[in-house]
Amino acid sequence: MHSFTSKLFRPNARHIALLLAGSLCLNAVAQEISPDLVGTNLWYADQNTGVGPNATVWQQTKEMGTHVIRIGGNSFDRKMPSNGIMLQWVDQIIAAGAEPIIQVSQYNDATPLSDRVAAAADLVTFLNVTHDRKIKYWNVGNEPWLQAERPSMSTMGNFVEDYFKPMAAAMKTVDPSIKIYGPDFSDFYDEAYDDLFGGDNDITG
Repeated sequence: MHSFTSKLFRPNARHIALLLAGSLCLNAVAQEISPDLVGTNLWYADQNTGVGPNATVWQQTKEMGTHVIRIGGNSFDRKMPSNGIMLQWVDQIIAAGAEPIIQVSQYNDATPLSDRVAAAADLVTFLNVTHDRKIKYWNVGNEPWLQAERPSMSTMGNFVEDYFKPMAAAMKTVDPSIKIYGPDFSDFYDEAYDDLFGGDNDITG
């Protein structure tokens, strides 16, 4: 029996390493997963009229315990809703027991960067200062690689840094307590992330 068993499974260094790793995992203390990890997006809503999910959808969202809801996406990046509509949606999200995430637009469309910077700062002022909604989470732009028509990853860092840093700095000047994340890529692009987080086009800090 011993000989038969040894032919089926003859431990080597890799097997021993896996066994040790498994043993360590069993004895490790589990790390709590943040409820902010999974949320939903306020997507099917009209940025011109403010008409969005009906009362049933909002009630079911609340009953599900949805923790974060983002106002953003491609259409909102191209054409931001009015401040009044944004406030209406923020209040609906808060009433549903969720935390709003607000996307500000990074789009160019021949709009000077200074105007986009001012618009982002103005929205933080409107929601967090004028109306005291204390929105913690913000993101700049939606899927920049796709919306820049899929350029080489080697150029993405410079492209994103050019608009991201001045917009984030202006928003933080209005409310230093906010948390800004991005770029909101459509996939995990290692080269771009390595560049933007600690690389030549670092956007952190």
